[in-house]
Amino acid sequence: KVLTILGIKITFKNKYVQLRAQNEELITQSKTLAVQNKKLADTTKNLIEKTDTLKNDLKNLETKYNDAIAQTNKQFNTYKQNCDKTLALLSREKNLANWKINFLSQYVDCKVLKQQTINQRFFYNGNNYLPNIGAPRTFNEKILWLRENYLKDNPLTDFITNKLSFKRYIEEKLGQGHTIPLLGQWSNPYDIDYNTLPDKFVLKSTWGGDGTQVLIVKDKSKIDIEKTNRKIHEWIVEWGNPYYYGYNTIFKNIKPCIIAEEYLEGLGTEFFDYKIFCFNGEPKIIYVASNWTVEHKMKYYDTEWNELNLKYSDYEDFKQEKPKNLDLMLDVAKKLSKQFPFVRVDFYDLKDKIMLSEMTFTPGGGFGKYEPVEWDYKMGEMLDISYLMEKKYD
Repeated sequence: KVLTILGIKITFKNKYVQLRAQNEELITQSKTLAVQNKKLADTTKNLIEKTDTLKNDLKNLETKYNDAIAQTNKQFNTYKQNCDKTLALLSREKNLANWKINFLSQYVDCKVLKQQTINQRFFYNGNNYLPNIGAPRTFNEKILWLRENYLKDNPLTDFITNKLSFKRYIEEKLGQGHTIPLLGQWSNPYDIDYNTLPDKFVLKSTWGGDGTQVLIVKDKSKIDIEKTNRKIHEWIVEWGNPYYYGYNTIFKNIKPCIIAEEYLEGLGTEFFDYKIFCFNGEPKIIYVASNWTVEHKMKYYDTEWNELNLKYSDYEDFKQEKPKNLDLMLDVAKKLSKQFPFVRVDFYDLKDKIMLSEMTFTPGGGFGKYEPVEWDYKMGEMLDISYLMEKKYD
Protein backbone atom coordinates (compact mmCIF):
# COMPACT_ATOMS: atom_id res chain seq x y z
CA LYS A 1 0.00 0.00 0.00
CA VAL A 2 1.04 3.60 -0.70
CA LEU A 3 0.10 6.60 1.50
CA THR A 4 0.78 10.28 0.64
CA ILE A 5 1.45 12.46 3.62
CA LEU A 6 2.39 16.11 3.06
CA GLY A 7 3.26 15.26 -0.48
CA ILE A 8 5.50 12.39 0.58
CA LYS A 9 4.64 8.88 -0.77
CA ILE A 10 5.18 6.12 1.70
CA THR A 11 5.04 2.48 0.45
CA PHE A 12 4.12 -0.39 2.89
CA LYS A 13 4.90 -3.98 1.96
CA ASN A 14 2.19 -6.54 2.77
CA LYS A 15 3.91 -9.08 5.00
CA TYR A 16 0.93 -11.41 4.85
CA VAL A 17 1.15 -11.71 1.09
CA GLN A 18 4.85 -12.34 1.34
CA LEU A 19 4.39 -15.03 4.00
CA ARG A 20 1.60 -16.61 2.00
CA ALA A 21 3.86 -16.84 -1.03
CA GLN A 22 6.60 -18.39 1.06
CA ASN A 23 4.08 -20.82 2.54
CA GLU A 24 2.83 -21.82 -0.90
CA GLU A 25 6.43 -22.42 -1.92
CA LEU A 26 6.99 -24.57 1.18
CA ILE A 27 3.81 -26.52 0.47
CA THR A 28 5.03 -27.16 -3.07
CA GLN A 29 8.39 -28.32 -1.71
CA SER A 30 6.63 -30.54 0.87
CA LYS A 31 4.53 -32.13 -1.84
CA THR A 32 7.69 -32.75 -3.83
CA LEU A 33 9.39 -34.27 -0.74
CA ALA A 34 6.30 -36.36 -0.01
CA VAL A 35 6.44 -37.77 -3.53
CA GLN A 36 10.14 -38.42 -3.12
CA ASN A 37 9.55 -40.04 0.32
CA LYS A 38 6.85 -42.26 -1.14
CA LYS A 39 9.22 -43.35 -3.89
CA LEU A 40 11.95 -43.95 -1.27
CA ALA A 41 9.50 -45.91 0.94
CA ASP A 42 8.45 -47.99 -2.05
CA THR A 43 12.10 -48.61 -2.93
CA THR A 44 12.89 -49.52 0.71
CA LYS A 45 9.92 -51.88 0.83
CA ASN A 46 11.09 -53.57 -2.38
CA LEU A 47 14.61 -53.88 -0.96
CA ILE A 48 13.26 -55.43 2.27
CA GLU A 49 11.17 -57.88 0.27
CA LYS A 50 14.19 -58.81 -1.87
CA THR A 51 16.34 -59.15 1.30
CA ASP A 52 13.78 -61.45 2.88
CA THR A 53 13.69 -63.50 -0.31
CA LEU A 54 17.48 -63.70 -0.33
CA LYS A 55 17.45 -64.74 3.36
CA ASN A 56 14.96 -67.51 2.62
CA ASP A 57 16.99 -68.62 -0.39
CA LEU A 58 20.14 -68.60 1.73
CA LYS A 59 18.40 -70.56 4.49
CA ASN A 60 17.19 -73.11 1.96
CA LEU A 61 20.68 -73.39 0.49
CA GLU A 62 22.15 -73.80 3.99
CA THR A 63 19.63 -76.56 4.77
CA LYS A 64 20.42 -78.30 1.48
CA TYR A 65 24.16 -77.91 2.17
CA ASN A 66 23.84 -79.38 5.68
CA ASP A 67 21.70 -82.22 4.34
CA ALA A 68 24.29 -82.89 1.65
CA ILE A 69 27.14 -82.84 4.19
CA ALA A 70 25.22 -85.17 6.53
CA GLN A 71 24.45 -87.53 3.66
CA THR A 72 28.07 -87.42 2.50
CA ASN A 73 29.33 -88.11 6.04
CA LYS A 74 26.86 -90.96 6.39
CA GLN A 75 27.98 -92.45 3.09
CA PHE A 76 31.64 -91.95 4.02
CA ASN A 77 31.19 -93.57 7.44
CA THR A 78 29.38 -96.49 5.84
CA TYR A 79 32.16 -96.80 3.27
CA LYS A 80 34.84 -96.53 5.98
CA GLN A 81 33.10 -99.15 8.14
CA ASN A 82 32.89 -101.49 5.17
CA CYS A 83 36.55 -100.88 4.36
CA ASP A 84 37.57 -101.43 8.01
CA LYS A 85 35.56 -104.65 8.13
CA THR A 86 37.10 -105.82 4.87
CA LEU A 87 40.63 -104.95 6.01
CA ALA A 88 40.05 -106.59 9.39
CA LEU A 89 38.73 -109.71 7.67
CA LEU A 90 41.68 -109.79 5.26
CA SER A 91 44.13 -109.24 8.13
CA ARG A 92 42.43 -111.95 10.17
CA GLU A 93 42.46 -114.38 7.26
CA LYS A 94 46.09 -113.52 6.54
CA ASN A 95 47.07 -114.16 10.16
CA LEU A 96 45.11 -117.41 10.25
CA ALA A 97 46.79 -118.50 7.01
CA ASN A 98 50.22 -117.62 8.39
CA TRP A 99 49.53 -119.45 11.63
CA LYS A 100 48.29 -122.52 9.75
CA ILE A 101 51.32 -122.50 7.43
CA ASN A 102 53.65 -122.22 10.42
CA PHE A 103 51.65 -124.94 12.16
CA LEU A 104 52.00 -127.30 9.19
CA SER A 105 55.71 -126.50 8.78
CA GLN A 106 56.50 -128.39 11.97
CA TYR A 107 55.64 -131.65 10.21
CA VAL A 108 58.33 -131.20 7.55
CA ASP A 109 61.95 -130.18 7.76
CA CYS A 110 61.46 -126.40 7.75
CA LYS A 111 64.11 -125.34 10.25
CA VAL A 112 65.70 -122.95 7.74
CA LEU A 113 62.29 -121.50 6.81
CA LYS A 114 61.44 -121.04 10.48
CA GLN A 115 64.69 -119.19 11.18
CA GLN A 116 64.27 -116.99 8.11
CA THR A 117 60.73 -116.16 9.20
CA ILE A 118 62.00 -115.09 12.62
CA ASN A 119 64.97 -113.16 11.25
CA GLN A 120 63.39 -111.36 8.34
CA ARG A 121 59.60 -111.20 8.62
CA PHE A 122 59.50 -110.33 12.30
CA PHE A 123 62.86 -109.03 13.44
CA TYR A 124 64.35 -107.20 10.45
CA ASN A 125 61.04 -105.66 9.33
CA GLY A 126 60.59 -104.11 12.77
CA ASN A 127 64.15 -103.18 13.69
CA ASN A 128 66.08 -102.82 10.42
CA TYR A 129 68.92 -105.08 11.55
CA LEU A 130 69.35 -108.85 11.54
CA PRO A 131 69.71 -110.52 14.95
CA ASN A 132 72.98 -112.08 16.04
CA ILE A 133 71.73 -114.83 18.34
CA GLY A 134 75.17 -116.41 18.73
CA ALA A 135 76.61 -113.24 20.29
CA PRO A 136 73.59 -111.21 21.43
CA ARG A 137 74.08 -107.59 22.48
CA THR A 138 70.69 -105.90 22.19
CA PHE A 139 67.71 -106.53 24.41
CA ASN A 140 65.76 -108.10 21.54
CA GLU A 141 68.64 -110.41 20.62
CA LYS A 142 68.94 -111.60 24.21
CA ILE A 143 65.19 -112.21 24.45
CA LEU A 144 65.42 -114.36 21.30
CA TRP A 145 68.34 -116.25 22.85
CA LEU A 146 66.34 -116.81 26.04
CA ARG A 147 63.37 -118.02 24.03
CA GLU A 148 65.34 -120.93 22.60
CA ASN A 149 67.79 -121.63 25.39
CA TYR A 150 66.06 -120.82 28.68
CA LEU A 151 62.31 -120.51 28.20
CA LYS A 152 61.81 -123.39 25.80
CA ASP A 153 60.21 -126.36 27.61
CA ASN A 154 60.70 -124.61 30.95
CA PRO A 155 57.89 -125.90 33.23
CA LEU A 156 57.97 -122.88 35.55
CA THR A 157 57.81 -120.17 32.89
CA ASP A 158 55.18 -122.19 31.00
CA PHE A 159 53.12 -122.37 34.21
CA ILE A 160 53.41 -118.61 34.78
CA THR A 161 52.64 -117.67 31.16
CA ASN A 162 49.40 -119.66 31.26
CA LYS A 163 46.79 -117.08 32.31
CA LEU A 164 44.91 -119.61 34.42
CA SER A 165 47.80 -121.21 36.31
CA PHE A 166 49.36 -117.73 36.70
CA LYS A 167 46.63 -116.97 39.22
CA ARG A 168 47.60 -120.03 41.25
CA TYR A 169 51.28 -119.06 41.08
CA ILE A 170 50.61 -115.56 42.45
CA GLU A 171 48.39 -116.98 45.17
CA GLU A 172 51.23 -119.31 46.22
CA LYS A 173 53.72 -116.42 46.28
CA LEU A 174 51.61 -113.57 47.68
CA GLY A 175 48.38 -115.05 48.99
CA GLN A 176 44.83 -114.50 47.84
CA GLY A 177 43.36 -111.35 46.34
CA HIS A 178 46.25 -110.24 44.10
CA THR A 179 44.78 -111.17 40.70
CA ILE A 180 41.47 -110.42 38.97
CA PRO A 181 38.82 -112.82 40.33
CA LEU A 182 38.08 -115.82 38.13
CA LEU A 183 34.44 -116.36 37.10
CA GLY A 184 34.84 -119.62 35.21
CA GLN A 185 36.93 -121.77 32.87
CA TRP A 186 35.95 -123.97 29.92
CA SER A 187 37.92 -126.22 27.60
CA ASN A 188 34.99 -126.06 25.16
CA PRO A 189 33.55 -122.56 24.60
CA TYR A 190 30.17 -124.03 23.69
CA ASP A 191 29.85 -125.22 27.31
CA ILE A 192 29.73 -121.63 28.62
CA ASP A 193 26.48 -120.89 30.43
CA TYR A 194 26.17 -117.13 29.93
CA ASN A 195 23.22 -117.01 32.32
CA THR A 196 25.63 -117.64 35.20
CA LEU A 197 27.87 -114.72 34.24
CA PRO A 198 27.28 -111.11 35.36
CA ASP A 199 26.26 -108.34 32.96
CA LYS A 200 29.91 -107.28 32.59
CA PHE A 201 32.86 -109.66 32.27
CA VAL A 202 36.00 -110.40 30.24
CA LEU A 203 36.74 -113.55 28.24
CA LYS A 204 40.33 -114.61 27.52
CA SER A 205 42.25 -117.57 26.22
CA THR A 206 44.92 -119.05 28.47
CA TRP A 207 47.63 -118.49 25.85
CA GLY A 208 46.67 -115.11 24.37
CA GLY A 209 49.30 -112.39 24.37
CA ASP A 210 49.82 -108.71 23.46
CA GLY A 211 46.13 -107.95 23.95
CA THR A 212 44.98 -110.63 21.50
CA GLN A 213 42.29 -113.20 22.27
CA VAL A 214 40.52 -110.93 24.74
CA LEU A 215 36.81 -110.06 24.59
CA ILE A 216 35.43 -107.33 26.87
CA VAL A 217 31.68 -107.64 27.48
CA LYS A 218 30.06 -104.53 28.98
CA ASP A 219 26.45 -105.54 28.34
CA LYS A 220 25.70 -109.24 28.21
CA SER A 221 22.24 -108.65 26.74
CA LYS A 222 23.76 -107.25 23.54
CA ILE A 223 26.13 -110.10 22.63
CA ASP A 224 25.41 -112.62 19.90
CA ILE A 225 26.16 -115.85 21.75
CA GLU A 226 26.50 -118.02 18.65
CA LYS A 227 28.86 -115.54 16.97
CA THR A 228 30.82 -115.08 20.22
CA ASN A 229 31.24 -118.84 20.65
CA ARG A 230 32.53 -119.20 17.10
CA LYS A 231 35.00 -116.38 17.67
CA ILE A 232 36.44 -117.65 20.93
CA HIS A 233 36.52 -121.22 19.60
CA GLU A 234 38.99 -120.00 16.96
CA TRP A 235 41.27 -118.89 19.78
CA ILE A 236 41.83 -122.39 21.15
CA VAL A 237 42.14 -124.50 18.00
CA GLU A 238 45.58 -126.05 17.77
CA TRP A 239 46.85 -123.64 15.12
CA GLY A 240 45.49 -120.70 17.13
CA ASN A 241 48.44 -121.00 19.52
CA PRO A 242 50.44 -117.72 19.37
CA TYR A 243 53.53 -119.91 18.97
CA TYR A 244 52.62 -120.28 15.31
CA TYR A 245 52.59 -116.54 14.81
CA GLY A 246 56.23 -115.84 15.66
CA TYR A 247 57.50 -119.22 16.94
CA ASN A 248 57.65 -117.93 20.51
CA THR A 249 58.37 -121.09 22.52
CA ILE A 250 56.88 -119.59 25.69
CA PHE A 251 53.38 -120.40 24.36
CA LYS A 252 54.00 -123.80 22.81
CA ASN A 253 53.21 -126.05 25.78
CA ILE A 254 50.21 -124.15 27.17
CA LYS A 255 46.98 -126.13 27.29
CA PRO A 256 44.28 -123.90 25.80
CA CYS A 257 40.99 -123.06 27.44
CA ILE A 258 38.70 -120.06 27.88
CA ILE A 259 38.51 -118.18 31.16
CA ALA A 260 36.11 -115.48 32.35
CA GLU A 261 37.27 -112.73 34.71
CA GLU A 262 35.51 -109.92 36.52
CA TYR A 263 35.28 -106.66 34.61
CA LEU A 264 37.23 -103.89 36.36
CA GLU A 265 35.25 -100.67 36.02
CA GLY A 266 37.49 -97.73 35.09
CA LEU A 267 40.41 -99.77 33.80
CA GLY A 268 42.15 -97.88 31.00
CA THR A 269 40.63 -94.55 32.05
CA GLU A 270 40.93 -93.75 35.76
CA PHE A 271 42.92 -96.91 36.52
CA PHE A 272 46.22 -97.51 34.75
CA ASP A 273 48.36 -100.48 33.78
CA TYR A 274 51.95 -100.41 35.06
CA LYS A 275 54.56 -102.75 33.55
CA ILE A 276 57.88 -103.11 35.33
CA PHE A 277 60.96 -104.42 33.47
CA CYS A 278 63.07 -106.48 35.86
CA PHE A 279 66.63 -107.34 34.83
CA ASN A 280 68.27 -110.13 36.83
CA GLY A 281 65.88 -109.53 39.71
CA GLU A 282 66.15 -105.71 39.72
CA PRO A 283 63.31 -103.43 38.57
CA LYS A 284 64.82 -100.76 36.30
CA ILE A 285 62.28 -99.50 33.76
CA ILE A 286 58.53 -98.92 34.00
CA TYR A 287 55.98 -98.07 31.41
CA VAL A 288 52.46 -96.97 32.14
CA ALA A 289 49.69 -97.80 29.67
CA SER A 290 46.45 -95.86 29.29
CA ASN A 291 43.21 -96.07 27.31
CA TRP A 292 43.78 -99.60 26.07
CA THR A 293 40.01 -99.91 25.49
CA VAL A 294 40.05 -97.04 22.99
CA GLU A 295 43.50 -95.86 21.91
CA HIS A 296 46.54 -97.44 23.49
CA LYS A 297 49.10 -94.95 24.84
CA MET A 298 52.25 -95.55 26.84
CA LYS A 299 55.03 -93.65 28.58
CA TYR A 300 58.37 -94.91 29.97
CA TYR A 301 59.86 -93.92 33.33
CA ASP A 302 62.72 -95.03 35.54
CA THR A 303 62.08 -96.34 39.06
CA GLU A 304 62.36 -92.78 40.46
CA TRP A 305 59.60 -91.74 38.04
CA ASN A 306 61.85 -89.67 35.80
CA GLU A 307 60.70 -89.60 32.18
CA LEU A 308 62.78 -91.57 29.68
CA ASN A 309 63.27 -90.57 26.05
CA LEU A 310 62.14 -94.04 25.07
CA LYS A 311 59.25 -94.94 22.80
CA TYR A 312 57.88 -98.29 21.75
CA SER A 313 56.74 -98.70 18.15
CA ASP A 314 54.28 -95.97 17.13
CA TYR A 315 52.41 -95.67 20.42
CA GLU A 316 51.56 -92.13 21.50
CA ASP A 317 53.15 -90.64 24.62
CA PHE A 318 51.19 -89.33 27.57
CA LYS A 319 52.17 -88.09 31.02
CA GLN A 320 51.05 -89.69 34.26
CA GLU A 321 51.68 -88.65 37.85
CA LYS A 322 53.78 -90.90 40.03
CA PRO A 323 51.44 -93.55 41.48
CA LYS A 324 51.09 -93.72 45.26
CA ASN A 325 51.53 -97.50 45.10
CA LEU A 326 54.79 -97.33 43.13
CA ASP A 327 57.03 -98.50 46.00
CA LEU A 328 54.70 -101.41 46.72
CA MET A 329 54.67 -102.42 43.05
CA LEU A 330 58.47 -102.24 42.90
CA ASP A 331 58.81 -104.39 46.02
CA VAL A 332 56.42 -107.03 44.65
CA ALA A 333 58.10 -106.98 41.23
CA LYS A 334 61.51 -107.50 42.85
CA LYS A 335 60.21 -110.43 44.88
CA LEU A 336 58.60 -112.12 41.87
CA SER A 337 61.52 -111.54 39.48
CA LYS A 338 64.50 -112.52 41.61
CA GLN A 339 64.87 -116.03 40.14
CA PHE A 340 64.60 -115.02 36.47
CA PRO A 341 67.13 -113.37 34.12
CA PHE A 342 64.37 -111.15 32.80
CA VAL A 343 60.64 -110.75 33.41
CA ARG A 344 58.20 -107.90 33.03
CA VAL A 345 55.76 -107.80 35.94
CA ASP A 346 52.45 -106.13 35.08
CA PHE A 347 50.12 -104.45 37.58
CA TYR A 348 46.75 -102.78 37.67
CA ASP A 349 46.85 -99.87 40.12
CA LEU A 350 43.36 -99.59 41.60
CA LYS A 351 44.36 -96.79 43.98
CA ASP A 352 43.26 -98.60 47.13
CA LYS A 353 45.16 -101.76 46.08
CA ILE A 354 47.22 -103.30 43.30
CA MET A 355 46.54 -106.41 41.24
CA LEU A 356 48.86 -108.54 39.14
CA SER A 357 47.74 -108.91 35.52
CA GLU A 358 50.57 -111.09 34.15
CA MET A 359 54.28 -111.81 34.05
CA THR A 360 55.82 -111.49 30.60
CA PHE A 361 59.15 -113.12 29.73
CA THR A 362 59.28 -112.07 26.07
CA PRO A 363 57.93 -108.52 25.60
CA GLY A 364 57.14 -107.98 21.95
CA GLY A 365 58.22 -111.55 21.34
CA GLY A 366 61.81 -110.29 21.07
CA PHE A 367 60.88 -108.21 18.02
CA GLY A 368 60.01 -104.95 19.79
CA LYS A 369 60.84 -101.66 18.10
CA TYR A 370 62.46 -99.39 20.70
CA GLU A 371 63.21 -95.83 19.67
CA PRO A 372 65.78 -94.44 19.57
CA VAL A 373 67.48 -97.76 18.77
CA GLU A 374 70.16 -97.01 21.37
CA TRP A 375 67.64 -98.15 23.98
CA ASP A 376 67.69 -101.64 22.48
CA TYR A 377 71.41 -101.69 23.29
CA LYS A 378 71.01 -100.00 26.70
CA MET A 379 68.49 -102.57 27.84
CA GLY A 380 70.72 -105.25 26.38
CA GLU A 381 73.48 -104.05 28.70
CA MET A 382 71.06 -104.19 31.65
CA LEU A 383 70.25 -107.85 30.92
CA ASP A 384 73.07 -110.20 31.89
CA ILE A 385 72.73 -113.69 30.40
CA SER A 386 76.46 -114.48 30.35
CA TYR A 387 76.09 -117.06 33.14
CA LEU A 388 73.41 -118.85 31.17
CA MET A 389 75.45 -118.77 27.98
CA GLU A 390 78.50 -120.15 29.76
CA LYS A 391 76.40 -122.97 31.17
CA LYS A 392 74.86 -123.60 27.76
CA TYR A 393 78.14 -123.77 25.87
CA ASP A 394 80.27 -125.57 28.50
